[in-house]
Order: sequence, then structure tokens, then C-alpha cells
Amino acid sequence: MDPTCLAILLCDYVIEDKATNNKSLIGIFNRIHASAFPCQHARLVIFLSLTDGRGRTPVEVFIENADDRTETFKAEGSVDFKDPRQVVDLVFDLRGVKFDKPGAYFAGVRTAKGRTLAERRFNVDKVEGPAPPPQP
Repeated sequence: MDPTCLAILLCDYVIEDKATNNKSLIGIFNRIHASAFPCQHARLVIFLSLTDGRGRTPVEVFIENADDRTETFKAEGSVDFKDPRQVVDLVFDLRGVKFDKPGAYFAGVRTAKGRTLAERRFNVDKVEGPAPPPQP
């Protein structure tokens, strides 16, 4: 049985409290602005919460263009579930992600067998003049 994705969010950065492991997501967004293409986004964090997993579970995190499903980013790894009731939070801090063209994109997580657990749609928009400065 595959895990369940409880949450998938995009943000500027995540602060984790070392004493409690609680996480604060800063600058949650659904849109990136760029003045020219291809462009590189300085920093993008993908936050995932997974549950209902059993043992070591291979997963893949990705960013794809929504129109043609071309891959912009992919990372493979595994999540170790000690108990199916456990909720595991994952933070992927990405630097310099390249977007070839404006439009809709998906950030998501899938099983090693290719079954998509969840996707979040976001847009990369062309703006006239200089793009707003990236957040730290």
C-alpha cells in the first residue's frame, strides 16, 4: 500500500524548531515572476507531509511543466516509516531551479513505480521590466 500525501506546499523557506521539530513555512506561494526565459529561480522549497507508509518506501519528488509534462526537477529517495500512523514531514530546499518557459507547472510526489501521490499546481509568469527580487 502506498503512503498518503497530507500536504504539499511551496514556500521561500522553512524554519525548524530543534527542540520540538515543529516547522514554520515562510512565504507560501503559487506564482513565480520572471522577466525573461529561460529563468532560474533563486530558491524554492517543497514541503511534503506523508503518512500511512509501511517500512522503507521509495519516493520521487518532481517539478514538471503542466502542458507537456517535461521534467524541470527530480529527486529520488526513500522515507522510513516506523508505523503507518506516523506523519513524516519532508523539506526539499532547491536552489537555481530552471524554468524554460512561462506557464503552469506541477510540484509533486510519486512512488518509485510512478503512481502520483499528490501534485500542486503553480504558475511561472512573464512580467514586464525587472522581476521582483527573490526572497532570502
